[in-house]
Amino acid sequence: MAFNLTRFIYPLESKIQLSKIFNLDLDNPRTDDEISFVQNSLKRALQIENPAIDDIEKQLFSKAARGFIELKEHLKINDSESYAYKFIDSLKNEEMIQIIAKTWIILRFPDNNLFEDNIQDTFKLLNKIYKQDGEKYILNFDNSLNYSYILSLLINDEEKYRGFSFLLFNSPIELFYPTDRYKVYRTIENFRGSNFLLKEENRATDWTYWLDIKETIIDFAQKLEVIISQTEKIKPTGNKKVPISKQESSQEKLLYIGSILKTVDHETKNIKLKLLLLTSIIEYLVTKNPDTSRFNVEDSISKQFKLKSAILIYLNSVNENLDNIKNSLDNIYTQRSNVAHGNYNSKKDNSDYLKSVFNLYDYIKAMILAYIKDKNFVDYLKDN
Repeated sequence: MAFNLTRFIYPLESKIQLSKIFNLDLDNPRTDDEISFVQNSLKRALQIENPAIDDIEKQLFSKAARGFIELKEHLKINDSESYAYKFIDSLKNEEMIQIIAKTWIILRFPDNNLFEDNIQDTFKLLNKIYKQDGEKYILNFDNSLNYSYILSLLINDEEKYRGFSFLLFNSPIELFYPTDRYKVYRTIENFRGSNFLLKEENRATDWTYWLDIKETIIDFAQKLEVIISQTEKIKPTGNKKVPISKQESSQEKLLYIGSILKTVDHETKNIKLKLLLLTSIIEYLVTKNPDTSRFNVEDSISKQFKLKSAILIYLNSVNENLDNIKNSLDNIYTQRSNVAHGNYNSKKDNSDYLKSVFNLYDYIKAMILAYIKDKNFVDYLKDN
């Protein structure tokens, strides 16, 4: 099986299934080839052997080493029989980069053994992925990535979620030639910092730290599995009209939403475009084209957007005031229309748009939770 790197570092005794439908498992690298591949990927990302940043890497690995010591101390007191404690306790004179590679949590996905059979030859593997036999690899990579963005939206506990996934790399090429050193650096720094805080009684939790999120990620993965297992959709027969909500399966809908979340995070830094794309997710979930002979299209969609989404957000959010939701949705739809029609001042401060983007992530999360809880109700809103 192929794999991508996550933002988690922790010794796992065995793989953890996230999705049976998509055959996705969280795991550590197990074979020598896998460990070597991850180690080389981390070296390329961190630009190790570059004299100009050698001191920075030494400091980073020193922090990582301290992180493992602090984690071991915590486990010795709280879980001394665990695999993680015994693994860390057994480490003897290994390079820190190799220890990190062994304990980096990866997400495995299926690829007809293309990755496993060619893992020792990076150039050959890349050639097969992009020129010969890589269609299934790329499809499953994209599906796993889209899935990860949905799951990340559900499990994050940030007051202002920034839209990133728990997976480290957003394209197949990044695993071989990482372009963002910061992602790897931050993951290692976060591992050390979170382990350091384990002794604090009232420490804040962090959804990108394994000990804080392991139960939550499994819980939401199980909830998602029920929805993505639903692949049925209704095909038109004769003159019978198929409700718009039934023209796509639940699995297709969630993967499509995941692809938009990925695009918002990875493909654009423009805050107004982010707002436009995130707003389109809400429109996709609850609005439909009105009868143009009876309604003004823009006015009708605006009313659908505000009323239907407000119902779902209010019923599936904690401590949300209905008036605040209404006012926020009014503002968001006005911003969406201004951006779509070019009626905005490009020099205007982006802070109001940024606030709306943060709100949109919260609202979309509430609406997906509503869909998981009762998809028939959400579909009913969509069709009426």
